Amino acid sequence: MKKVDKNPKTIVIQNDDTPKLKMLKEELFMLLGIEGVDYDKRTLKRYAFALNGSKVYPLLACYPTTVEQIQQLLKIAHRNSISLYPISRGKNYGYGTAQGTAKNQIIIDMCRMDKILECNQELGYVTLQPGVSQKQLYQYLEQNNAQLQMDVTGAGNHASIVGNVLERGFGHTNYGNRYDSILGIEAILAD
Repeated sequence: MKKVDKNPKTIVIQNDDTPKLKMLKEELFMLLGIEGVDYDKRTLKRYAFALNGSKVYPLLACYPTTVEQIQQLLKIAHRNSISLYPISRGKNYGYGTAQGTAKNQIIIDMCRMDKILECNQELGYVTLQPGVSQKQLYQYLEQNNAQLQMDVTGAGNHASIVGNVLERGFGHTNYGNRYDSILGIEAILAD
């Protein structure tokens, strides 16, 4: 077993990992750091289960914080022939969760990309990263005395705004069809 001591966490590459998997993990640690990669069994179990009782276990989970990291993750996955399953937060209960579509995928959890980039009250829009939750946006609008109404869903405080919109979630105001209110999306594709 190979250990690399780093505070406060130790990287452990298990003996039963194939050489290819060991190299993949090391490459991901170099890109995302110790806190940016997780393959602990409890974590994988959390990502594996869906509300319908099904289980699809991922290979590991990655937590990028920048667009550049996501671009590099796409290149690494392509080079290693591994499929990715991106989620905003994985808490859009009632629509989807964090469960991937096939076993041994890498979950790309964008919960750490949680910045509100712009709030334009004059034109009535907000630009945000995929990990922003309903609670975060609500608190932001309140703290900044914004004169905008937030369209909420029943998915819960920790549900991602972006995840809910992309899964065609609906809100409870005149702007309830949230998908129709999208002004722009920055998408990162494999090519």
